[in-house]
Amino acid sequence: MPRYVSIKIAASDIHATREATINAQLLSSNTEPSHDGFAFTRTPVDEFQLQGPEGAHSCLVYKPMRETLFQLQRRMLGQKFVLPLFQFYTYCLLEALDYLHTRCHIIHTGK
Repeated sequence: MPRYVSIKIAASDIHATREATINAQLLSSNTEPSHDGFAFTRTPVDEFQLQGPEGAHSCLVYKPMRETLFQLQRRMLGQKFVLPLFQFYTYCLLEALDYLHTRCHIIHTGK
């Protein structure tokens, strides 16, 4: 396991079940590492249950990612993204979505 990790704690059983289903799809679809979008997706390195006062919570352990876009933007001159960086970020995002859609048959939504 990596030295540093990030932990996602599911707010409800519905979200935990849905996320577990999606992670299972991703793990079974990772047979296409040649797709550019493969590198821009992540799957948990571990899972566990955390007992709290409101009951058990499903927790997913991930390798940490980079800083948020908001944090990156604050470091930019005038707090604005330069066009090449914005274009590259957009490319990575669209490649990841294409990989999820065409190879994993997962449709990403905001909900």
